[in-house]
Amino acid sequence: MTPGLPTANNTNITGWRGVTLLQQRLERETWIFRRQDSGDADFGIDAEIEIVRQNKVTGRLFKGQIKSSDTVEWKDSEASVSVKVATYNLWREMPLLTVLFLIDIHSGGIYWTPALAHHPASGRASMSIKFELGSDIRNDIGPLAAYLDSWFSLRGPEGVLQEVPQFHQIFRELWSDVDHYDDPLEMHDEEHDRLRLFYQYMLRLRLDLGFRNEEIPALADWYARDAAAWQGSGILSWATFSELMKFTRPYYEAAIARLTGRLESLPLAAENFWAKNLLAKLQGRTTTFSVMDPKMNDRTFQRGFEAKLRSAGVVKYPHFDGSRS
Repeated sequence: MTPGLPTANNTNITGWRGVTLLQQRLERETWIFRRQDSGDADFGIDAEIEIVRQNKVTGRLFKGQIKSSDTVEWKDSEASVSVKVATYNLWREMPLLTVLFLIDIHSGGIYWTPALAHHPASGRASMSIKFELGSDIRNDIGPLAAYLDSWFSLRGPEGVLQEVPQFHQIFRELWSDVDHYDDPLEMHDEEHDRLRLFYQYMLRLRLDLGFRNEEIPALADWYARDAAAWQGSGILSWATFSELMKFTRPYYEAAIARLTGRLESLPLAAENFWAKNLLAKLQGRTTTFSVMDPKMNDRTFQRGFEAKLRSAGVVKYPHFDGSRS
């Protein structure tokens, strides 16, 4: 062999093998695995993974940080690895979910944990990430898939849209308070909290519908104005509240108008029933559409669900305890 050639150390080789094992496992599920490691640099992200279901690309993306070991050492069914707090800060700032994987090269075990399930101690430069022995996805990816489905359903655009009726009602109630109270007085705590929730939701809804928000002041800017104009101390005055609502109403109503137009164009089909119900609520109609969930008549599902309630000690009326056929 020619002397002076580059060499790969054992850590490099172990890392590459770990990434390959995870890639092969996820590609068995037909998920798309894109390597994003940067040679020897470790910036906290090794892969981007896209979920595919029934040969359909879902657009559901998450990031993967992969740690590999020749043999993982377990204590009380837990293993831990150390990461820099700077890496954790990167995960926290990323708009996509990050999942951490620990690969045991010898056994082939693949363990996972959500990145933000962990938190660094104050003033420390590194932190410990713990993996559970039962999180191995070699043979069953179900728990990871269920976690991802839950995360995307709550954080994705569909989750935002399904909350529109509740926030639309909050908007109406807040609007009824515009110019209603003495201007210098502070808002009531409950209305103030609801305003903050609605404002952030309105911004998110607009982004999900393709609007730009640079013309809308950040919520913190309204507090800065209130402090200068009314010596506010953390709760907006009714005067600033009324200004805020009058300013943002056209932006909010533009989002609702665009959403309504999109919902009207959807065909009446089983997969769209929730959207049609949302449209009815926005238009003040009582018409509802429903689709029977097959789990209603699935006794295996019903027994399993009731068993979960029984283990928590909360079953009020047992219907599927095995005593009935």
